[in-house]
Amino acid sequence: MLLFLEEVEDYFPDEDDVRLRLRDAYLAPWRRYAGNVDIERAFEIAQPLGALHHALTYYRFVLPHMESKWEMELMVPFYLKMLLRLAA
Repeated sequence: MLLFLEEVEDYFPDEDDVRLRLRDAYLAPWRRYAGNVDIERAFEIAQPLGALHHALTYYRFVLPHMESKWEMELMVPFYLKMLLRLAA
């Protein structure tokens, strides 16, 4: 959901609150497990962690096992920039 929700407004510019509506649809099945937790807040807090996870995954597991890295080498800085933007 991280990358999808970051770009969804670019693909659906005429849809009102498309990011929030898709986020809420994604979270709907989880609400029964959340109890008193503010699930929207938890989701937003998790977004920077998701970006960090992706950056570390590419750095540690994906790139070292690729012979030709040129097509993926920008993924680490991409996700780190996303992390900084989401954490701000």
